[in-house]
Amino acid sequence: MPKKCILPRGLAAEIGRPLVNLAQRVAWLEPWESMSDLHLIGLRDEATSELQVASILGSLRQVFAVLIYRCDAGLRWIYHLATTGGGPIR
Repeated sequence: MPKKCILPRGLAAEIGRPLVNLAQRVAWLEPWESMSDLHLIGLRDEATSELQVASILGSLRQVFAVLIYRCDAGLRWIYHLATTGGGPIR
């Protein structure tokens, strides 16, 4: 892991540092070694009880990311994709 990161210009340090620290922790865990975007992870925000769904990118070694789908539109889209395997919602 990098010892020091440079935050994007204009991004406040109190926002950027926690995000970068979290990204470094996820990179260290390497979830793409055992998961792909076909695996969905359900999350519930303890403060709001809001449902969120996450998936992992990186099993093809092209893009490494954790995607979190939240709110009605994001949850509808990931549910549609997971249940139909098909393109955009019309």
